[in-house]
Amino acid sequence: MELIVFVCLVANAAVCEEQHLSVALEPVPQSLCMAKAMPHLAQWAGDHPQFVIKKWRCAIPGMDGREI
Repeated sequence: MELIVFVCLVANAAVCEEQHLSVALEPVPQSLCMAKAMPHLAQWAGDHPQFVIKKWRCAIPGMDGREI
């Protein structure tokens, strides 16, 4: 499973980008992804304090961001 996270710079909210976070080796149901995503998002946010997470979603890796 992969988390696709849309983030913007804290210092300049007009500068945004998409980050892809791999969090599992195989796809999982949407409900499980949503439940397990929070610790990964919190870890990423803690490691990247210059960004703020605006939105995120679960996706299947290698499927051009197709949602689970």
